[in-house]
Amino acid sequence: MDLGNGITTNRRAFLRIGAMSGLAAAAAACAPAASAPPAAPSAPAREPWRQEWDDLAAAVSPNDLKTVEDLLNPKWRGKIISGDPRSSGYGSTPGTSLRLTYGDDIIKRLWKDQEVVLTVDPRLLTESLVRGRYPISIGLDPSILNTFQQEGLGKNVRPLSIPNMQSVSASQDVVYSFKTKAHPNAAKLFVNWYLTKEGQTIWAEAGVNNSRRMDVEPLAPDRAPKPGVKYFSSESAEGIAGLAETYKIAQGYLT
Repeated sequence: MDLGNGITTNRRAFLRIGAMSGLAAAAAACAPAASAPPAAPSAPAREPWRQEWDDLAAAVSPNDLKTVEDLLNPKWRGKIISGDPRSSGYGSTPGTSLRLTYGDDIIKRLWKDQEVVLTVDPRLLTESLVRGRYPISIGLDPSILNTFQQEGLGKNVRPLSIPNMQSVSASQDVVYSFKTKAHPNAAKLFVNWYLTKEGQTIWAEAGVNNSRRMDVEPLAPDRAPKPGVKYFSSESAEGIAGLAETYKIAQGYLT
């Protein structure tokens, strides 16, 4: 295998065992822990991450949830469903973002004291909100919500932007290069084409995504990172270390 494309969890694992030589910055920045990617045509680039995530969604008035402190209001106790911060994915990212800002005990104050219902099922995070079982969801995947809303369901559900609870991700949309390649020249040739305007246009249209290239039209502009907003990146060196620490802290509080 010469090149790979996959979820963040896989990339972190490959980096830890030293199997990856670099990330091609097709839709995201190079991972800080990786060495330089293959050479690629230069072009003006957007922000390093292709999409933002509002890690909170609700079927309540936005005026009720403007800050993290609002989430700690006792009136929401037992009324929040969330991704499990003890495992990789939809709960650990917002958990780490909050923990790095508010301290470790935010895991206890929010997830434990508010009696948050935990799941590792991303569809359940959305369906529970859409069906009215819970008014608030932490870690909801907007693409799953979009699927429900295209079917006419959950029209009252909206992602909410709360300071210190927004993240950015390259998701599955990067190419990584393995250290040992059977066809290194072919791999380099493909990556160089993939990063051209033609390659990125085809990629963006296929996935309805945002390329980093300024000369490729964003096809999900509402999910493009906004200048001046503080985002947590689960793929930065700080983010990867922070997630590992969150798993341990959440285990202590929630197990």
